[in-house]
Amino acid sequence: MLLAKEIRNYDSYEDLAIAHQKEVDNFPMCFMFGSKTTEQVENELEKSLGTRNLADVMKAPGCGGIIKKADEEFFDFMFIHQMHERKHFFDEEDRLVEAIKSEMYNHEYGYTQDPTDTLFALGKTTSAFLDEKFMRCWEKAKKQVLKGAA
Repeated sequence: MLLAKEIRNYDSYEDLAIAHQKEVDNFPMCFMFGSKTTEQVENELEKSLGTRNLADVMKAPGCGGIIKKADEEFFDFMFIHQMHERKHFFDEEDRLVEAIKSEMYNHEYGYTQDPTDTLFALGKTTSAFLDEKFMRCWEKAKKQVLKGAA
């Protein structure tokens, strides 16, 4: 499995989000819900991951999916690489404002004015508000979103 090693440039936050989601969607992983027999689990593993052996798989860190143990390094790399691409994209203030605005709309910030889900979607916590650049961009995005909600 080959993953991009260079930081890619994106024209918009939407392009970045779509590309990253596509990588996650295409990663060999499966999810299982509800009660399953051992045979049902093995059948799903074989269909999704090409193995029936429980010793070959593990819970994917941070998402609840199941991946092959042999793919763990690639899985980790994918998320680390995406984090670096987001950081690179957010270096430009206009792009950071665009991203914040997009996630504010996605999480109905104009209605709730609760920053929690917006911050989480951006990979941030409330400590991001201690960063002057982030706070400046947040306020610009907030002004635009709330103006549109009025």
